[in-house]
Amino acid sequence: MGSNYMGDSPQSQLEAEREKNRLLSDIVNAIPEPILAKDWDGNFVFVNSYVAKLYGTTPEEMIGKEDSFFTGNKEQGKFFKENVQSVMRRFEPETVYEDSTDSNTGEIRHFQSLKIPFKNSNGELNIAVFAQDITEITELKNLAEFNSKRLEHVLAVSREGMWDWNTKTNEVLFSEGWEKITGVHRSKASFSDFMARVVEEDKQRVANALQALLENNIPYDIEFRFKRPDGEVIWLWDRGSIVECDEDGKPLLLVGIIQDVTQQKIDQAKIESLAFYDPLTKLPNRALLSDRLGLALDRCKRSGKCGAVFFVDLDNFKNLNDTYGHQAGDDLLVVLGARLNALVRGDDTVARFGGDEFVIVLNDLDTDPRKAAIKAKLIAQDIRSSIGKNVSIKLNNNRPAIEYSVTASIGITIFEPDLRQASELLQLADLALYQAKSSGRDDYAVFDPVIQGEIEKTVRLEKELRHSLIRGDFVLHYQPQFDVDQHLVAAEALIRWVHPERGLLGPIEFISVVEGSNLITHDG
Repeated sequence: MGSNYMGDSPQSQLEAEREKNRLLSDIVNAIPEPILAKDWDGNFVFVNSYVAKLYGTTPEEMIGKEDSFFTGNKEQGKFFKENVQSVMRRFEPETVYEDSTDSNTGEIRHFQSLKIPFKNSNGELNIAVFAQDITEITELKNLAEFNSKRLEHVLAVSREGMWDWNTKTNEVLFSEGWEKITGVHRSKASFSDFMARVVEEDKQRVANALQALLENNIPYDIEFRFKRPDGEVIWLWDRGSIVECDEDGKPLLLVGIIQDVTQQKIDQAKIESLAFYDPLTKLPNRALLSDRLGLALDRCKRSGKCGAVFFVDLDNFKNLNDTYGHQAGDDLLVVLGARLNALVRGDDTVARFGGDEFVIVLNDLDTDPRKAAIKAKLIAQDIRSSIGKNVSIKLNNNRPAIEYSVTASIGITIFEPDLRQASELLQLADLALYQAKSSGRDDYAVFDPVIQGEIEKTVRLEKELRHSLIRGDFVLHYQPQFDVDQHLVAAEALIRWVHPERGLLGPIEFISVVEGSNLITHDG
């Protein structure tokens, strides 16, 4: 009796429960697929060993942290957070296809993820994610023999549709998944119905891809838009290959699979937007600007027509932020970015370079650089006029809106076909901007080689000043001062620079450079 009693004691029950939990944990961690759970803020509340391995850490280290803690990509982390919150908000299970890069190997893996929202013991919204690595399955579908039973099983898991086309009889067969994706019912006219619903702008591409497969055995692998019978326009990813030929080597049987990739297209657009566009103004960012500059230079070399790069810097923009707050400054940047974008053609570029700086790239101005410069100056006047118009800015704390205006300094460089490096364009435009600012701001200037020479001279002189400070090349000369009776009453101390090469130099030779640098310190 005593032994049975001890076996049913609370301590024994607790130990048994712990053993069950350890067993469950061992089972989950033994599963070679990602299993995880997140809270409303996108923080991990549970991960198995497979997930931790993908992130190059341990399950314990991941709890309470979100993805960007391990990847360093804040924007991507925000995207993941918004994605799981949308599923939790709908509170319905959702299956999606996702790609992930193994941080240990750099290999891209493909996953089918089942996302299930739930409430924890405190009634808080959480989400569980059960992912299946389908990388090998994807490869299998493209390479393996089409065993119908096994293929149908794979397609059922991956939610894809299968088709096969007998070119001799012109008979086309479709799987149930194909019908579900396209909305087109199986019939003798199925293929014609399908082709008729390809969006008009994409039809020729699809026809060309099929012709290339039939005539040259070029793999058929294409994405295009498709209008379902219910009116919904979706993106399809269609792939196919020749699996059987007749005695003459002509294609006899083609097989393929089709997949609805609409959500992936939407997600891809969001990711590209984060990578290549400024989140505030929605204009191209530095990364995309670099690409556009290269394209503009290539276009210039092909057409022989000069282009121009404008470096636009808002004057005294800091005053707005300091007076009314950063939100007011952001509102102004959004409006001015839109105004600048409205001034250019569709194949030109307006980018936000950073802070209160914009860069404009114009193509095909003129074959004559002088005429191109004249056109650029006229456009610069339009830019200044557009920027100078009042902007209505709403303020926080129920304060009345204000009408605010700014001016801009603009540096311009004209590029010709013989320019080798696109990176030079921004440097030259920046030099011209330096001149525009030196002449009093609210002005524009076109790059002049003299400017570059003056800047290089200033940089060289400042470097020599720093070396002379270390060597002690500066001396004081005293100039006596007399009263009306010619009595010595004072002396004015004047610094001189004993230049190692140019000899004794007075302040007029170097003081302006000293004042423009950080070489002067003030005590007290």
